[in-house]
Order: sequence, then C-alpha cells, then structure tokens
Amino acid sequence: LADVLGRYFWLWLSALILIGCTGVVSALYPELSDMPPHVAGLQIAAMSVSTAVTVLLVSRFRLPPVPTIRVCAILMAVSILLTFRSPWGFITTGAVAGVIMIAQLAYLSQAGHPQGLLIGLFNAASYGGMTILPFAAGIVAEFVVYPEPFLAAFLMTAGLALFVAATIGQCTCEPG
Repeated sequence: LADVLGRYFWLWLSALILIGCTGVVSALYPELSDMPPHVAGLQIAAMSVSTAVTVLLVSRFRLPPVPTIRVCAILMAVSILLTFRSPWGFITTGAVAGVIMIAQLAYLSQAGHPQGLLIGLFNAASYGGMTILPFAAGIVAEFVVYPEPFLAAFLMTAGLALFVAATIGQCTCEPG
C-alpha cells in the first residue's frame, strides 16, 4: 500500500484537488450569489449533468492521461474563476471534471497494480478532495477580507488547480 501511495502520489493529489474543486463551487457559490436554494440546486445539478455527459463522450477517445490532466487543470482554474463571476461556470467546471476523471482512470487502467486497490484509492482521494477543499475554502472565505472573502477562496482553489498542472508530470508511475 505504501508503495502504491508513494508511486502515484501526484495522481492522488490531482484527484484530491481537481475533483475537490467541484465541491468548492458547490459549497460556496450559493452563499456568494444569494440565489434562492432551488436556483442554486439547479446550477449544481447542471454541473453534475455536464460531468456525466462529458464522461460518456470523452471515454470514447484515447487521450494521453498526464497531458490531458495538465491541460484540464489549467481549464479547471479558469472555470473556477468563471464560476465566481457567472453561474455558467458550473457547466464548464462539471465538464472539465468529467475529462479529468476519465484521464485519471485511463492512467490507472494501464497501471500494473491491482485495479481494485487503485480505484479504491482514487475514489478516496476524490471524495477526500470534495471534503477537504470546501472546508479549506470556507476558512479562507471566513477569515480573509481582502480583496473580497469569496474571491480569495476561489483564487486559492484556482491556484491549487494550477499547482496540479505544474506538478502532475512528476508522477513516478509508468503506465502499461
């Protein structure tokens, strides 16, 4: 287990951060926008639908996993900032998350380790991100007042996505 955790550290971190970004927008946007709960619920549902549709479409293509994750991490950062300004960002955030999930799973499917263990750790990292990142962004939104609390939280989240873009190539795992 320790070998798998260490060997795939950057991949697990990418799942934690990039999938966690969806949790941040789901958690913070309703408070930021002051929209009625049913409208915020529809926007979050649109993000989930766009993820599902993208997963179905992208799974039919052979995309190189690490470059795809890198490009999508940059797109996720842009999408997070778009969500800060517009509810349309939910759809792009969901779509980018769908591509990321397929790229990460494609990478793991080529690995030489037991698939059950790898997918279990992938799910743990993804759900961990959807737990940890909204909590961290909420703390930032609560205690950072300059330039604006929610902007600081969204900038932190976008910065983490860019961190993944910069570090995903360090994964020491060799698929296939």
